[in-house]
Amino acid sequence: MKTLRLFGLALMAVLLSVNLTSCSEDGDDPVKNIKELEGEWILLHQVYTWDTAEDGKGKEEWNYDFDTPEEGSEKLIITATDEEGIYDADYYFYRENDDDWHYDWGMTVRLDGKKLIDIDYEEDITEITSLTSDKLVLTENYNEDGDSEKVVSTYQKKN
Repeated sequence: MKTLRLFGLALMAVLLSVNLTSCSEDGDDPVKNIKELEGEWILLHQVYTWDTAEDGKGKEEWNYDFDTPEEGSEKLIITATDEEGIYDADYYFYRENDDDWHYDWGMTVRLDGKKLIDIDYEEDITEITSLTSDKLVLTENYNEDGDSEKVVSTYQKKN
């Protein structure tokens, strides 16, 4: 009887250890559909929040029309390089007076899990919050000397 009880306890311990094991939620899991990252992305929505000693707390929010760009509209073109996990990210802005997109700036990034790390400035990190075949959400956090800023940008893929 004592052996049966010990066997039962051991079996229960094994079952509990299997059932209580879970996946990490710390955001380091790699992006599974990485091929979806490449392409032309149009900014739809952007939220900028901050908490700084100078300005206090604040929030600004912008919405853009995918089909009708206007002054302030932005697009992001992501292309793979010859090196695995390395991408060029080029930003463009829309200018209404000539009805055209203009190059603004670019960077080369390294994909590390869900993080896009600017190769030139290793501390500049953008997290891929969500990536599907037609939607990309990027989150950038800046913290320095007690001041913090966060930018969440939602893009739609242009086909």
